[in-house]
Amino acid sequence: MRKIDFTYTSGWKEFEQYCRALYDGYCNRYCKANDKLYEREMCFIQKKVKENKELLKQLWVSVFIGMVAKKYDLTITAKTQSCALILSLFNLLPFNAMEIDVDYSNTDISLIEYEVGKRFYDTAKAEIEEFFYESGYEILWLGPVDMYCDEIQPVGLAVLPRLKNKLDYIDGCGKLEDGTVGLVEGAISSYDEPTEYKLEVYYFRPTKRNTKLDTEIQEGLKVEKTKKFECTWKDMVDTGLMSPEETVRFQYLKPTNREEMERIIAYCMADINYTEMADKNILISIYPFTREDMYMYLIDISMSQENAYYWTEIICKGQFTNVYKKGSSENEAMCFDDGEVEMFQTVKYLPSNVSVLTTYELYRRCAVQNNIYKKMVEVDF
Repeated sequence: MRKIDFTYTSGWKEFEQYCRALYDGYCNRYCKANDKLYEREMCFIQKKVKENKELLKQLWVSVFIGMVAKKYDLTITAKTQSCALILSLFNLLPFNAMEIDVDYSNTDISLIEYEVGKRFYDTAKAEIEEFFYESGYEILWLGPVDMYCDEIQPVGLAVLPRLKNKLDYIDGCGKLEDGTVGLVEGAISSYDEPTEYKLEVYYFRPTKRNTKLDTEIQEGLKVEKTKKFECTWKDMVDTGLMSPEETVRFQYLKPTNREEMERIIAYCMADINYTEMADKNILISIYPFTREDMYMYLIDISMSQENAYYWTEIICKGQFTNVYKKGSSENEAMCFDDGEVEMFQTVKYLPSNVSVLTTYELYRRCAVQNNIYKKMVEVDF
């Protein structure tokens, strides 16, 4: 890992310089640039940091975790709906966001959840603890107790306030498998503290997808560029990693290209009470699929940008029924016809485009590496 010249509490100027260096390095290496997208994203991040100074800590954690991912070739993905370009530069998204123009200027930034492989804890534990210690903070690894062995299974960490130490939380602690003292996840709510004494929690949840990719990389099987490999819907299903709904929809609909696959994944990730469709029209009839789709849909019906942002958040969070009032002109509610009102009332949740692209690309990587492994086995025999 490169020399770490930042801490958990470093400032905005250092963060801006770090991002600029990464961006310039990318542009020089690949002879590609998207200055407009980069500047827009940095302005968006700066605006959010001004609104909430504590967000800088999350950004520096993402920088550090990205460095860990690169050093140890770990598959770590940030669960987010914004900052795609910067996070892809940090090695925390599996797709090249430089080529994807996603407008999320009305969303919030949250960088406290990551998906990792099972190698993550053993591989990165010591360096993560050192990073926080050198920043002047103690941490406790966090997780639920395994009911079969009374041990805490690590799924994250809690950063202790500077005026607190581990003894202040010992009543809510247990032991991890390696003997490390950790905080039981359910105990957090019992510490009803003022804001300045709140535990700052970061989640690193192991998934089968990330674990599979990490294991194969450790065994020497890694595909840097998957674009040149063909990947069918059956290849995706054969990974065994898709959800039951994704699997069945792929089998019935047999999507033929990336766009169709992403649409099905988005639909499965969403929580919508649409009536089932019996034919392939499901690929085009059920729309919008993501929050970005929703925003563009509202713009296309001539709604102002400000109100399109407003209704996108309301609809994507499943709050439309509670907020919408028929006949009201507030926030351009009169733009909705009866069919749209009925459609939006069925929506409980819509995923971000970033989440859909991340899911698709991880499935694709697993599928491509599966195919390569099969060919290697065939050659051996």
